[in-house]
Amino acid sequence: MRHEITTLHKVKLIGVAKQIAFNQGAEECPKFWGEFFETLIKPAQMEGKAPNAMQQAVIDNRIGAYGLCTCDLPRHNCASCGEENFTACNSKRFTYVIGGIYQGGDLPEGMSLYPLYSGSWLKMHFEGGLKAFQQQYAYFHKEWLPQHPAFQLAKEASCLEWYDGADTESPDYACGVMVPLETMPLIKATMADLKAIDAFYDHVVCDTPSMQECGLWKKDLYPTSKEYEKYINMEAMYLYKEGDEIVGAMAVTPSQGADYHVIPWSRQVADDEVSVIHLLAVNPDHQGKGLGPRLVRAGIQVAKAAGKKVVRLDTTASNAPARRVYEQIGFVFQGEHMLNTVNSGWTNFHFFEYAEL
Repeated sequence: MRHEITTLHKVKLIGVAKQIAFNQGAEECPKFWGEFFETLIKPAQMEGKAPNAMQQAVIDNRIGAYGLCTCDLPRHNCASCGEENFTACNSKRFTYVIGGIYQGGDLPEGMSLYPLYSGSWLKMHFEGGLKAFQQQYAYFHKEWLPQHPAFQLAKEASCLEWYDGADTESPDYACGVMVPLETMPLIKATMADLKAIDAFYDHVVCDTPSMQECGLWKKDLYPTSKEYEKYINMEAMYLYKEGDEIVGAMAVTPSQGADYHVIPWSRQVADDEVSVIHLLAVNPDHQGKGLGPRLVRAGIQVAKAAGKKVVRLDTTASNAPARRVYEQIGFVFQGEHMLNTVNSGWTNFHFFEYAEL
């Protein structure tokens, strides 16, 4: 399935809503779309009539580009809600919203605003057009997501259906879902963590199977306590723990250094408008669980909270797994440069930029 990562920050959906019983959703949701088309799309956009306030809001905010299913059920999560609640015997009601991204302006009577989850979203592109939507939706939740543990859905948050196109009968009609992703809770490291950080990175360097071919880190050469202390003093060292165990770590700097000036970046911004991710690592005992991508996304959120315009990073040209992760998240390759490092000598590095903040 084709997919991408996008960010929504303090975004609201504007739209029309209808209360629908779970056991009537399969019939009532399409019926609601039909009513929406007949009353709010067809008159102004197909018959040439002067739009009323609601019809104008539809035009201004592209209402109809999204469908939102939300409810007041405890511990609601769209990943499991459908299977648990859209059953023949469940007559409890949910709210289905036909909406668009709110662009500002007056809110017409009969429409409401719905705040969306702020953070990273996974946007899935379904295949087969609108006719295959339900089949693709079921496949995505039941098979694709379990096979991709890097994508953990945010709790207590609703997914979005998205639609884009005119010919709803075409198998190439663009549609899919957007699901909010859980943000990894990070702890800002202090000097009290230094001994544990030393032990963590020694474990990473010595026991990561691909280190010799990809990462090229070497014990007592790089990384060392000198780097950890530097980033701790910058208040830029972050840890992800499970209990007392460090599971992941990285540095997210508040600016870029002069060594990054050699790359022809696509965004021309000041050094202090950039965050750079360094020393990204996952405990070898926890590798293969999708934690690396989640760490990177958490680093992006750190940069975003600090008001940065872009996030940048680099990796050795030989580190193909890392490059794939960065590109999957949305980082774009910007160039390569040879660096003489203490642990690997003259080595070709690839540089990436994430500019969707």
